[in-house]
Amino acid sequence: MRTRICDSPSCGDVLALAATMDRVLISHDFETMPGHFYQLLEQSPSPGLVLIPQIRAIGQAVEDLRIAWTCLEAEEFKNRIVYLPL
Repeated sequence: MRTRICDSPSCGDVLALAATMDRVLISHDFETMPGHFYQLLEQSPSPGLVLIPQIRAIGQAVEDLRIAWTCLEAEEFKNRIVYLPL
C-alpha cells in the first residue's frame, strides 16, 4: 500500500524525505531534480538520485536499475546523481 505524503510535494521536499529515510530517489525529472539535489547537498548528505529518461520503456528501466544495483555499491550512489542507462 502506498502512502500519500501530500497533495503536491516539491522536488526539494521529495528529496529531503528520501534522505531522511536513507533511500535513493529514482526520478525522470531531468529538468528540476538536479538543481534541487545540489541545493540539498549544500545542507546535508544524500543517499543519491537516479535519473531515468521518461521515454525509456518500463522493462528497460527496470533492467537498467537492476544492473546499476548489481554493479554499484551503495556508497557509489551517495551524494551523486546516477544517469541511466549507464
